[in-house]
Amino acid sequence: MYDEDNDILEAAISAAPKTEPLWVDDWKKWVTVTQVNARIRSKLLEASVKTERKGNRNVSKADLETMYPTLAILCIRNPIAADLPDKSHPHYAEYPGAKDREGNYIKPPHAKAGQSPFKLEHLDVLNRTSGAALEQISAVAQRLNLLRQEDFEQKKESSAEERKRERENSISELQELLEE
Repeated sequence: MYDEDNDILEAAISAAPKTEPLWVDDWKKWVTVTQVNARIRSKLLEASVKTERKGNRNVSKADLETMYPTLAILCIRNPIAADLPDKSHPHYAEYPGAKDREGNYIKPPHAKAGQSPFKLEHLDVLNRTSGAALEQISAVAQRLNLLRQEDFEQKKESSAEERKRERENSISELQELLEE
């Protein structure tokens, strides 16, 4: 007997995260940008919200100083040879794992392909790097992970101190999830 519920569950469990090769102009390097799982996405949203006082109420919005480097940390992987960019890209030959017409490597695959080059402790370091690079990465990561501005806007009323504690807890929980 066909069980449609198990079929959908199996599809959800076995779905590979979407990835996309990205040439980061300011770094002059290729990276692979990937989707994150639902738990990490939720913690990212919680960690990337700040509350400001507007008149007599608290307004929550994206904390870009946290969001951009956190997206880079969570979504960037060393280039994956199986995920080649389009051969017409001007930097195709620099992609680790790029092949010529005969199928020979132009550049060998990355030794740590698919692994994250960053940890959450690199957040402040990344904030001191090119804002354009983080913006470029963030645009792809937001698209792959279906993140929108309204996702960062909290609807509940809370004090600035409560939001700060929640953000710090979310960042700690992100670290734990990444270590699993």
